[in-house]
Amino acid sequence: MKSLFVLICLTAPILHANSDMQEIDDRFAIDRTEVSIAEFTLFLKASNFIGQAERNGGGEVYAFGWGKKLGWTWQTPFGTEPDKRLPAMYLAYQEAEACCKWRGARLPTEAEWREAAYIERRLNSPSDFIQDQGYPYPTGNSPVGANCLADCGFTSSSSFSHLLERGIGPSLIGSTRQGVYGLYDRGANVWEWGDSGPDNLKVTVGGSWWHGKERMYQTDSALKPLERQRLSMSAFGARKICNQRARLGSCLTHFIATSVRIDAICGIRLNSCVKKYSRSDVFFSSTRKT
Repeated sequence: MKSLFVLICLTAPILHANSDMQEIDDRFAIDRTEVSIAEFTLFLKASNFIGQAERNGGGEVYAFGWGKKLGWTWQTPFGTEPDKRLPAMYLAYQEAEACCKWRGARLPTEAEWREAAYIERRLNSPSDFIQDQGYPYPTGNSPVGANCLADCGFTSSSSFSHLLERGIGPSLIGSTRQGVYGLYDRGANVWEWGDSGPDNLKVTVGGSWWHGKERMYQTDSALKPLERQRLSMSAFGARKICNQRARLGSCLTHFIATSVRIDAICGIRLNSCVKKYSRSDVFFSSTRKT
């Protein structure tokens, strides 16, 4: 039996995306983890979106040059049923952008990504971080604890090295060392798209499981031309961001899950927005503006 639920939007500012986000200096909020396979599945089911890797029969994996791996997609990143807590990979730029928009969010600009990755501004910073201090890596003064190629000292609970020419593959979201702002995987795991770049170029930042620690460094980024943005490459993923201020009285929420009942009450700040997901076998979308 389907459940009826009510969404109450009290007043602005209301953050539109996921309540599991970190506020950054009262200006915007960003996901604490990368977009997972589970979350991307919700987007695909709700929108009937078909990914580029699926349309092509497989995604692009780099060994000795880029090559297609049949059946390797965001849904089955190594050709078999995955743990849904892995980050969604093989995401072309447009797919990452569409998923964020569906959640009422967007991709971060490079400047926003860096602000949240390298400068600790929390009032009550933990002992291993100092308020208002910048760091060379998203994990702090060293890359230790990130899931990078070989020089970050991280041991993943799973390894796909027997299927890859390089690296061990991604780790479960939220399983690496927390870094600046308490965020996970800002460095390594999957290379994250940013909504910045001159002309038709788009930026990727943070490195991935395929890269060494140098791709995590604070000055590093890479620009992708249009033809690369359209490819579904193995180590490419996403993280959502949303503006801190929303229109007074506006509400945009998307819910989908399996056998779930959803209750949501949104207060005036991010950490007062509580969402419980427990039952729904249908997609619900509500947009209300006054």
